[in-house]
Amino acid sequence: MIKIFTDYIEQVIRDVVAQVLEARLSQTKPQENEEQSDYYSRDELCRLAHISSTTLWRMEQEGLVPKVKFGRTNLYPRKEINDLLASGKLNKHTRKS
Repeated sequence: MIKIFTDYIEQVIRDVVAQVLEARLSQTKPQENEEQSDYYSRDELCRLAHISSTTLWRMEQEGLVPKVKFGRTNLYPRKEINDLLASGKLNKHTRKS
């Protein structure tokens, strides 16, 4: 009798924890995706522009690349970065393959 009751309590706890976690994740994920959908991450921009993270840092220091601080993360506006790439202003910094 006690074993059945203990199993039932464990299952109820698992179900409640799963529901709470699912609710929390559904609340935070859309906000993050909405915020970052208009921005490149550091890794995305480095891959896109064929530059190293050190080169990106140097370009930030020189004021060539606009950035937005989001917490401790630097994000780069897609429209402005795409305009810079299209204009060729970042070409002198790209790696030669």
